[in-house]
Amino acid sequence: VDRITPQTTDADRAFLADTYGLIDRWPVVAETFIQWVVEDDFPQGRPPYEDVGVLLTDDVQPYETLKLRILNAGHSTVTYMAALVGHTYIHEIMADPLLARYLQQFHDHEVTPSLPPVRGIDVADYKRVVAERFANPEVKDQVARVCQDGTSKWPKFLVPTVESQLELDGQVKLSALALAAWCQYLLGTADDGSDIDISADPRLDEAQAFARESVAEPAAFLGFADVFGQRLPSDPRFVSAFSEALAMLRAQGTRATLERWLSPEAS
Repeated sequence: VDRITPQTTDADRAFLADTYGLIDRWPVVAETFIQWVVEDDFPQGRPPYEDVGVLLTDDVQPYETLKLRILNAGHSTVTYMAALVGHTYIHEIMADPLLARYLQQFHDHEVTPSLPPVRGIDVADYKRVVAERFANPEVKDQVARVCQDGTSKWPKFLVPTVESQLELDGQVKLSALALAAWCQYLLGTADDGSDIDISADPRLDEAQAFARESVAEPAAFLGFADVFGQRLPSDPRFVSAFSEALAMLRAQGTRATLERWLSPEAS
């Protein structure tokens, strides 16, 4: 199931009460877009789910991979950089030319080559729709919400893409930059020197400990094996890209680093 559901706010509760006279302590707010993909393997038969827009397939895995690597990884790769530059909402990311360009290049050059064939899906159109969903100002999805639980998200959302690209000898620099931004975010200071209210993560203490180690040795952050596995910290090309990105984030800030990383001359 694919649908963006921002964290409920007091404004959502007030809107429901004022507009409809309903008192709900935790209304679930969602975008208009919804996609359901269901594996058609029902031993006792099933209702006609396709009549209400459900896509039935004999293998749901390619659709899940598409969603995790484009939508979920797209969310996570831009939000830590967004936090570093002071954005509050996801739609502000898409209104920021540098971050929007980063997302497009990440999708096109690093995610797309790693995807399996997905029957009935135009990947270029899927990426366009995801960008439009992120840009919707009415959703008011929070950067802080998407920054939650990085330690559990990266191994599912991004690491498989990087591993695939390394196998293909493909580009990995934008993934490396995203992980470097997460490392910098964990230290709790934005580019302007203000404090970041770091989002919840069940393994936050461990992640921050590795981030502190990276101050002396950038590649030490990749030693968090439960997140990065064995391939990434042992690949010289990825380690070099990550270390360079982290050093540049700290020396020049997020925007200058994005300018450099998005240029055709960047390694």
